[in-house]
Amino acid sequence: EGRLQPIFFKTICFGSRFIKNVQPLTLFADEDYAVQHLAPDLSALLRLILFDIWTANEDRAPGNPNVLLEWDEISRRHRFVAIDHSAMFNSNSLMFEPAQLTWEDSLLSMPLVGRLLRRHKKQLEIAELKNRYYFCVHQSRTLLPDVVSGAPTDWNIEPKLMLGALEARLFADDWVDETFQYFSEYLQQAMD
Repeated sequence: EGRLQPIFFKTICFGSRFIKNVQPLTLFADEDYAVQHLAPDLSALLRLILFDIWTANEDRAPGNPNVLLEWDEISRRHRFVAIDHSAMFNSNSLMFEPAQLTWEDSLLSMPLVGRLLRRHKKQLEIAELKNRYYFCVHQSRTLLPDVVSGAPTDWNIEPKLMLGALEARLFADDWVDETFQYFSEYLQQAMD
C-alpha cells in the first residue's frame, strides 16, 4: 500500500535529507531550453561525475541520472543534488576488483551534459579539479579508519576486512590515477 512497515526499522537505516523545490535532471528533456535556462555549477557536476567513476557507481547513468537540481538564491545557480549510491563498486562488494565505468555508463555521455559543458567551457578549471580530486582522496584515506570503525554494528561490517578491501581497491594508487585518466578522456569526448 505504499505505507512504511515497522520491519524496515528493526535496524539502523540510511536516510536522505528532504529538500524543497528540487527537480529531477530528467525533467530537462528539452535540451535547447535547458542549455539556455540552466545556470549550473559545472564544477560540482564534474566532481560528482568524477566521484561516481572513482567509486564505480553504476547507479547513476545517462538513463537514470539520479541527480536533482535545486535553485540556490545566494549563488544564483542551479545546484546538483546527488541521490542514490546503492550500486557503488560495480554493484557488488569490495571483495572483487572494481572495473572502471565506461563512457556510456558515465553522465558525461548524456547529450545535455555535453551541451552544458560546451556552452560553459570557459568556467571549467580542470587543473583545479584534479588537485581537489587528489586532495579529497587523500583526506578520505586519512579519515577511513574512523569511518569504518563508526559503522553501526547492525550492518555486520568486519572493520579490518572492510578497511583492507577499501585500501586495496578504492585507494590503490593505480586505481586513483586510472580514474582521473578515464575521467579526463570522457570529459574530452563530452566536449567534442
